Amino acid sequence: DDNEASRHFLADLGEAYVLMPYGMPEEGADAQKHVSLTLDRAIADALETNLLARLAAEQRREAAGKERQAIAELLPHLYGSASFQRTGRENLSALGFKGGGLIGPYNTFDMRFQVTQNIIDLSALAYAQAGRSGSHLAAYEQELAREKVIFLTAVTYLDTLRAYSEERSAAADMHLAERLLEQARRQHSAGVAAGIDVSRAETRLAEERLRFEKTRMSLHDTELALQRAAGLPFDTAMTLHNSLAFVKEPQWSIPAIVTDAFSKRIALQIARERVRFAKYTAAGATAELLPKLVAQGNLGIQSESLNDDRRMVGDATVAVTLPLFEGGAITGKIQETRSKKRQQEITLTDLQQQVEEDVRLAVWELETSIEQVRAAAQVVELAGRELTLATDRFSQGVSNNIEVINAQTALTRARNNYLEALVQYHLARLNLYYARGDAASFYLESTKK
Repeated sequence: DDNEASRHFLADLGEAYVLMPYGMPEEGADAQKHVSLTLDRAIADALETNLLARLAAEQRREAAGKERQAIAELLPHLYGSASFQRTGRENLSALGFKGGGLIGPYNTFDMRFQVTQNIIDLSALAYAQAGRSGSHLAAYEQELAREKVIFLTAVTYLDTLRAYSEERSAAADMHLAERLLEQARRQHSAGVAAGIDVSRAETRLAEERLRFEKTRMSLHDTELALQRAAGLPFDTAMTLHNSLAFVKEPQWSIPAIVTDAFSKRIALQIARERVRFAKYTAAGATAELLPKLVAQGNLGIQSESLNDDRRMVGDATVAVTLPLFEGGAITGKIQETRSKKRQQEITLTDLQQQVEEDVRLAVWELETSIEQVRAAAQVVELAGRELTLATDRFSQGVSNNIEVINAQTALTRARNNYLEALVQYHLARLNLYYARGDAASFYLESTKK
């Protein structure tokens, strides 16, 4: 019964899918290269191997290094030095000693520690705060990279499920075309059908075989994409333990989702942190016009050699520096950093509107896709019923098989539309989770019992 077959087609979308590498027969698969791949595992593996996630982790370490460099300007700097000098002749008169003559040769050994400390340096303080903000910014950007990897991996997983379902649907349609061809041949042998009916059925079977081969090629491409996304070797067999089965979502409240998105969306947190970073950078540039108070000192020993007549020596200095004229470099820097701050504030305002728009569009898309799935499922059942009736009429000799071919075409189109509607529904769910800033919570029905 073709109507019953349509129901089975809808139910089969909840089964586990076994994907074999190209050229490897199912019975010859290496058990060590077979992976039970759930969506969660695919995402976890992708987060470990994906280039975007790995680069973001390194960029976070880079930002931590820059933060330490900025903070170092506020901390004491301690240096050690040691030198040995051999002087052949020295003119004391040239050094200001009256009646002096030449002395030498003699040796000088000097070993001391030097310390420098910025006592008041508001620009260094602001830049240190900017460095800390930059470190926070890199952490947020790493989280954003993880969200993108999760999103892309989920899309790839869904695309593989879609391709596999299309391949199975094409296989079912091809087997149906074979059965209808046999029926047409039997009818023709019995003198009930004409030769044109057989030719129509043969043409239809050839078309279904062509479509089946195309779906096989599409499945192979998406299988490779999923293996790449999950960081699996390309000769790995996979069993996908999540399905395209319909997942019922709760009723969504747009104001509540918008509130969640404002607090959870990593892109907004990045925009806010960039405003803070620009603010500290602008403050640091402005503070470069202010005086700086620096303390310096050194302490050590001097002697002719390490073992002779060592004396403790040292000095201390407190200095105030103030830029009087630097050709407008500081003024230009202030203008640049303040402009960057205003740019980030404008971007933040615009992004807040974009986030709310994303949420509203995602909710609308989800609600619309639910209705499309329901309508498409009904069309599949009706198309199966139509094919059953057309087949019965042809078998009874009431009509030719034009009705059968048309009904078969309608069923094929209905199945494809249902698969497309189901995939679009899950993509709408994923978009809503992402718009809310919670892509990691996206899930699919599991086939594991």
